[in-house]
Amino acid sequence: GSCALFLLIFALFACSFLSGRMYHCSTETSVLLLRDQADFRTPLCLGPLENLGSVVSGSCANGALNGQAWQENSCVNCHSTLNVSWARATVDTPICVGRCDPSIVPEEVGRQQPPEWLCPKPLTSVQQLPSVCDNRDSAEYLSNITSDELQGREYMQAMSRMLVIPCGGSTVNASGGFVEPGAVVSCREAFCSEGVSSEVAQQCRVNCQGHPFFCKESCEADEQSGTCQSCRRECEAACECSNFCEPLIKDAALCVEQGGRWQQALSQDFDNVFSSMLTLFEISSTEGWADVMYAACDSVGHFIEPIRNYSEWMFAPFFVVYMIFSNMFIINLSVGVIVDKFMDLKQSGKRDVILTSAQVKWLDSQKLLSRTRFFDVQDLDMMPSLQRKAYDIISSFRFTTFIMVAIALNSALMAMQTFPSQIEWWADVMYVGKRVFSGIFTLEMMLKFYALRCTYFEDSWNRFDFFCVVVSLLGIVLEDTTTLNVTGVTSVFRVLRLFRLMKYLRGVKKIFAALAASVPKLVNVMAILLLLLTLYSILGVSLFSTLKFSSENAQCNFKDFVQAFITLFRASTGEAWNEIMHDIARSPRQIFASGDWCTPDYLFDPENHFEVLSEKCLIERPNGCVNSWIMGQLMPLTYWVTYTLIVAIMVMNLVIAVILESYEEGKGEKDTEIVEHCVKLWKQRDTDLKMYLPMEEAIAYIAEALNYGMELHQEENRMPIAMPELISKRLTEVPMKFINTLDLPCTEDGKVYFWHALVQVLKLLCHRWDPTLINEINSLEEMLDPDMAEKLKMDRIWESRKRQMQQAPRESILSVKDHIAALKIQHIVRDRRVVRVPSESEVPKGRNHAFQDVVS
Repeated sequence: GSCALFLLIFALFACSFLSGRMYHCSTETSVLLLRDQADFRTPLCLGPLENLGSVVSGSCANGALNGQAWQENSCVNCHSTLNVSWARATVDTPICVGRCDPSIVPEEVGRQQPPEWLCPKPLTSVQQLPSVCDNRDSAEYLSNITSDELQGREYMQAMSRMLVIPCGGSTVNASGGFVEPGAVVSCREAFCSEGVSSEVAQQCRVNCQGHPFFCKESCEADEQSGTCQSCRRECEAACECSNFCEPLIKDAALCVEQGGRWQQALSQDFDNVFSSMLTLFEISSTEGWADVMYAACDSVGHFIEPIRNYSEWMFAPFFVVYMIFSNMFIINLSVGVIVDKFMDLKQSGKRDVILTSAQVKWLDSQKLLSRTRFFDVQDLDMMPSLQRKAYDIISSFRFTTFIMVAIALNSALMAMQTFPSQIEWWADVMYVGKRVFSGIFTLEMMLKFYALRCTYFEDSWNRFDFFCVVVSLLGIVLEDTTTLNVTGVTSVFRVLRLFRLMKYLRGVKKIFAALAASVPKLVNVMAILLLLLTLYSILGVSLFSTLKFSSENAQCNFKDFVQAFITLFRASTGEAWNEIMHDIARSPRQIFASGDWCTPDYLFDPENHFEVLSEKCLIERPNGCVNSWIMGQLMPLTYWVTYTLIVAIMVMNLVIAVILESYEEGKGEKDTEIVEHCVKLWKQRDTDLKMYLPMEEAIAYIAEALNYGMELHQEENRMPIAMPELISKRLTEVPMKFINTLDLPCTEDGKVYFWHALVQVLKLLCHRWDPTLINEINSLEEMLDPDMAEKLKMDRIWESRKRQMQQAPRESILSVKDHIAALKIQHIVRDRRVVRVPSESEVPKGRNHAFQDVVS
């Protein structure tokens, strides 16, 4: 409601100032306008004043523009039948453009209409329709044309004919007196010869006396003058025959008198409130808003040719302010509402799963542990020395940097390819460079395969690299041994290597990860989009499949489902959707007024006349038009506005909501970085990758990993224990407050498995030694029933845990905290510390042995 009110306010303002002003003269030659010569009226050559039939020839400009002045030539350039000179009395005296009405159907023939010699009767059979085939104007086709089709051609020519003739035929003589020399060949006499009722005539007289534009200047000084009488007589004549006679004054009149067409500058206009709201809605989607703004800035006045930036100071700020509020505020606010509603619906689906923030964080952390392998290989000390050296090479920072530089240089070399080649020897450089880089990547692949053996293909990047190398080598072999040109195919995979750089560019990696994570979630949104596109495509084929499209939108049509689907998908991106809308919403009168023609809808009947329509190529190139205002104009506008609102704005913004959600979830990439850092730290301590560390080393490893995690989350100040000091302490000196939180299994000989240590790091980062959070995390699995566990996808976590336990070389049956507690006791006993045993009265409640005080 508020959006509609906002649109209405701006539409009222635009309609008040721009109604009737966004028109211009369309002509291939120069036109002498009022800005060039004030008070100029084009002298015309009319047909014989006693012959009404000469109206069919219209009029002709008496003379031509010579430089900046008009030079008359006594009608020598006109048809021989046009030899009578005539001119309007004043610049605001209307000249009429007479046109037949193509919207008349056979059932309406009884109503008042022009004579048949001027406007033929409507077509009644399909055989009368002209052909639109490519050979329709060939001599062979014209020699065999039927009389019915010839009649149809004459009808179409008559409907598209534009006759520039006097409205009533009056003017003023040399002395300024009122005369009517052209009444016989006037528009009213030709098209409405039967006259009108006295009530209509009186209403037209009143309208012309108070008209805001016609005769305003002519009658301002003296309403009894000949110029005022002539002007108002012409205005009344146009009003009495308004269905066929269009009155024009000033520059608009000069335009049509000199052979041009006075028409809208754009498909959009502000002539009424409805069209103003529609135009503002269109430009709020940023489609064509600059063209509308520039057209408004060029507007001068009613019936005046636009001047570049004439009203820039007024309308440029108006459109800028409107775009700021409509597109940047209201449209984006709508996006925010859609995204917020999407998030609410998502959260409402989780309300039946009541989890605390710590439990949710712990679940997310456990999902990171679902990786099949954390290390490419294990037990490096068991490897042959040559394989160990190969592994050290591919694991080194220098080797990785070298490969990344090679990928960047390879892409840069491909980017330097031009067509045609500017340098003769550049093709040889490209040829050698392609093979050099292919050799480098092949050597990298062979080294990795030799070092990793079977585990090489367990890494997705390695599989991708292997595929690229094979395709590149295959392309080189085919190019050198055959004449096949596979450069384009192989170049695609060479360029794809750039994706490997994302592994080392964290910011780009996060964005790409968010996009990748959003793909599965977009399935439902894409399903909705596909459903809506299908529904609108079917509806579009039903409504618009036979309509005529202009040459600018010839590829956008609804002839079949596929074309409709492509057209609608294009429109969903906002690409010229409004121009397609205006194109199919053209009325028959607008189509014929543009000089073109269309097939009336009552004749376009493929079911009963398919063969005839097909012979005339009207099935392949339909050009129907609808006479009904509801189906012809209102339905296309409603169709496209609702489609834009539902699909282009709502559904497409749902896609944004899903991507934003994935990006928000992608902030958990910090935990992924922690896992990667934990793997890196483990490699530094376990150089042979035995996957076990002594207890002391494991505790130090956990402490160092926790330090990194706290720094990454920028929350190291919340750490209750100074973690760096633990690395240098002996296990017996570590406070039990820290040890008690370690739910860390170990083997009989006191060694800790990598996966257990990694789990402990993530768990410590979740509860931060808070007893309440520790209890929440420990009770998580106990509180989950099977349905809730399935909803949270706990089966994946349990399966990953089981797989990791199976991969452990040895079983971990002891607990680190128990082991350290035993060590503390042994250390106390070994030091022979004397402990006084208090009496029963001195022992506090809940304490049964003084030894407990010492250990605690």
